[in-house]
Amino acid sequence: MEKSYKNIVYNIQDDKTIIINIETLNIKNKKDLLKIIKYEIKQYTSINIDDYTIKYRIINSNKNKLNLQVILIEKITIKLCNQISKNLKSKPRILNVNCDILQKLLSLNLIQDFSKEGVLIECKDRDFIINIVKENKIYESHVLPRTIQSYESVANSIKNFNTIYYYGKNDPFIKNYLSDDFKIRPLKIDDNIKLIKNKESLGDKSINYINSIGMII
Repeated sequence: MEKSYKNIVYNIQDDKTIIINIETLNIKNKKDLLKIIKYEIKQYTSINIDDYTIKYRIINSNKNKLNLQVILIEKITIKLCNQISKNLKSKPRILNVNCDILQKLLSLNLIQDFSKEGVLIECKDRDFIINIVKENKIYESHVLPRTIQSYESVANSIKNFNTIYYYGKNDPFIKNYLSDDFKIRPLKIDDNIKLIKNKESLGDKSINYINSIGMII
């Protein structure tokens, strides 16, 4: 019997996902704001902007200025997600990137012993994602390859922070190249969070499933 899924939630962030911060005039008209965002993107990078879908969120604002986090996702990636959903007879309900999920955990105050400012490092199979947090908001998110050459970039990103957590794969890079110079701890989420279906406590294993947990809470 063919099985179908009502909804699929996607989590995407790799070295082709571009995340930049932009400061611009506080413009209410969304079409005009998007034009400014596109103009600013062209100042940062030489990509063909027509190949990307643009998402943005307001980090902070005042009467005159907007501080935006702009996320560029390749349209071919979105097309692939839509095709997978179509093959499975489902709807692509949400398209997340790593920082969306972490921002949800931060906004809900679910990360243990986090004091509104610090660094969250995701260890993946082939790369790292470095997330810089200020005032409980993710200001920067960078994807770096899992190589020794990345050490200087990672160290430079985190040197001014006291609170540094990692999650995901158990990565020797963290222990061998960062732990001597920085106090880096495994990320843990609130003990009161329960898995939706079986309502079991997540325990220490939560470090391996942060993205999955963030998508279902």
